[in-house]
Amino acid sequence: MPLFGWMKWSKTDSYKPSRCPGSEVVTKTLLRELKWHLKERERLLQEIENEQKVQKTGMDYNWLKNNQNPPQATIPATEQRQLEVLCSQIQPCQTGTVLSRNPAL
Repeated sequence: MPLFGWMKWSKTDSYKPSRCPGSEVVTKTLLRELKWHLKERERLLQEIENEQKVQKTGMDYNWLKNNQNPPQATIPATEQRQLEVLCSQIQPCQTGTVLSRNPAL
């Protein structure tokens, strides 16, 4: 399932490819934000799973676990490249709009 299948871009929004140095900063910023959201989603799923285990067993054994970092969600290389291309087309002045866009719209 594509990562951005939920995003509905308006047909009137037109992003032209930009070769200015700012586009690299935009790309890195947007990808960093996406990766943070993926990591946060994984953390929340783990938290929900732990709560369900506690409800099921009635005991909390989380303190027995090693405090190792959970496996991080990764973006497949092909989707990573597609995201980089898409992000590079966003003008630096539009970055804030993209970051604050409500996915439910």
